[in-house]
Amino acid sequence: MKVQQRLGILVAIVVLAIQGVFGFCNKKLNYCFTISPAVSPLNDGKDYVEFRLEAPKDVGWAGVGIGQWMTNSYLIVAWPNSDGNVTVSQRIANDYYDGAVATSNQADLILDKEASGIQNGKFVAVIRRAVTVETNTIQTDGKQWFVYAIGSTRPPNEYNVTLEQHEPDHMGATELIVGQGGQGITDKYLTIHAIFMFLAWTVATPLAIFIVRFGRKALPKSWFRLHWGIQAFVTTTCIIIGFTFAVMALGGLQHEHAHHKLGYAIIVGFVMQLGLGVFHHVMFDKRREWFGRLLFVFVLFQIELGLRLFSDVTMGWYVAYYVYLSTIIAVFLGFSFYQWRRKSKASGYEFDDNRNFVKMDETGSMHD
Repeated sequence: MKVQQRLGILVAIVVLAIQGVFGFCNKKLNYCFTISPAVSPLNDGKDYVEFRLEAPKDVGWAGVGIGQWMTNSYLIVAWPNSDGNVTVSQRIANDYYDGAVATSNQADLILDKEASGIQNGKFVAVIRRAVTVETNTIQTDGKQWFVYAIGSTRPPNEYNVTLEQHEPDHMGATELIVGQGGQGITDKYLTIHAIFMFLAWTVATPLAIFIVRFGRKALPKSWFRLHWGIQAFVTTTCIIIGFTFAVMALGGLQHEHAHHKLGYAIIVGFVMQLGLGVFHHVMFDKRREWFGRLLFVFVLFQIELGLRLFSDVTMGWYVAYYVYLSTIIAVFLGFSFYQWRRKSKASGYEFDDNRNFVKMDETGSMHD
């Protein structure tokens, strides 16, 4: 099986996991939601889950419920307001035709106001609630049914208003796995994202750079294949896997943080660098080398931004990262100096006793 086919199968498996692990998208309705374990926003020691609803910006309302049927299911409904805020309402439908009525326990739902609203042409609502509330418990160690629906008519701002019923084909149900216990799925995916991106940019890429810069004489027949193979297959594969798990963790492409935006730019730059590499070895062009160096500098900033987004990252992780980075830079500078000294000697230059760089004559004497 060709490497490209294996890579395609791997990416397909990872992408399919989006549907079957913790989130769902109805492409016809353009409505997606994710449900994942979350940190308690109240520091009350309870286990929480986070609901992220994403619907068209002109949606009337969007909802998700815990259960296989709309009736007697615990429902979370949200809709955008005219003033830019978001209303969230906890409801239960006792009868399909009478609609869902608001419960008296609205405090169970905690809206993330900063992450909710109209964003990038879509309506987004991010809501947290305890795993167990008075009338409902979410299973976090196995599969559970969830219902969903969207309405076309936008209600007033009050949480307890009567909602206009959705169209018959604007609803559905799906079975999802919310969590596996321990670390939340979102955190697990972000950890996998971080691991593969670290391997891509601080292990595979420096190795490829060292081979092309310092390994030509030691590996005269294989240095190019090694350099090209690492970048084209190892680095690229790690980037694809890391990017896919980031999308899975966040429930889609996000643009809220500088880490997201710079990440997109770096991936585009990496693709351009691979393309420039083809022409570089046909027609030598110094601009590709400087483009690659600039791209790597942005990567170093990107890793720093990524560490800041991880709430569990302690100072020890920063110290370990900068020690590792400093080691790579020191080794690179050491090899560069050694290579420069060797070339200088070959061209007849050497340091004198006063550390001045002078040219040697054929007898070994130094000339100013």
